Amino acid sequence: MKQILPGARRATRPSGSSGVWKWLIASALIVGIAPVPVQAQDGTSPIAAASLFGLPAANGRVQWPMGLSILPTNEAKPLCDQLEVVLYYVATQAAEGKVNPLFIDFGLQAVDDLRQLLKPRELRMTEATYAEAVRFLDRAERGLTKIKTMETSPGGAYP
Repeated sequence: MKQILPGARRATRPSGSSGVWKWLIASALIVGIAPVPVQAQDGTSPIAAASLFGLPAANGRVQWPMGLSILPTNEAKPLCDQLEVVLYYVATQAAEGKVNPLFIDFGLQAVDDLRQLLKPRELRMTEATYAEAVRFLDRAERGLTKIKTMETSPGGAYP
């Protein structure tokens, strides 16, 4: 069987949760859950989970900006996979009214790790490429943080 997440050690930081994360991402990628669009609240049309966070998406998958696509694959790919799966799960759970905060933490950690990979390459990219990648990560972080804030607020209700 092909190993899905080589070098995923960076993607397992939230305390004591590495086994949960490995199971989550492996099952999502094997079963093909991540690329499936989330159903709209009115039940009429599918929506890519990424688009619910203001991120570009096509065919239910995140469209990664050039600045993140050109990062070293062995380091960036597991983090991008992690973030994409988290966005799907968080969007799905938010639609159901209850989000597991552990998933949000995984997503925020992936965003932070991608920023750390991106920063040293700032001067080797065009300004526009770097800025697009930073905006992408900012949107993902804002969306996850907003849902986390809503989940922990009194009542924890979603609009």
